[in-house]
Amino acid sequence: MGWKPEPIKNQPGSFQATDPTRSSHYVRFGSYPATGEIGQFRAAAEQEAKSRLPGLSRLRMESRTVRNFEGVDWEFTWDGRDGQQRRVRAIYWRAGGIENFVYVSVPASDWTAWEPFAAVMLDNSTP
Repeated sequence: MGWKPEPIKNQPGSFQATDPTRSSHYVRFGSYPATGEIGQFRAAAEQEAKSRLPGLSRLRMESRTVRNFEGVDWEFTWDGRDGQQRRVRAIYWRAGGIENFVYVSVPASDWTAWEPFAAVMLDNSTP
């Protein structure tokens, strides 16, 4: 059985697909309407996330271009409920008032093997 995308509660247009062999490994993707400057929006989202994700620590948050669209590449760690540190890489970009994203989250100990997933997801996304 393969990865099965499921809608994320309270996040219309967003989906999560979990590794069928390891529930602690998942990817998220989607799109939703957004306004304002993307860097400021993501910085505000980081502040909000600190209230939900214990020990959140930014590794980097950088502006980037995704297929000629304005974007942000954000990488961080946080302390998972199971006591394991998690590592996340999320890439966001805006096209025509829609914010698109790809997001990879795994235990930090598995990051080296999973980091390429973000690039693969980005390469296979639109717009």
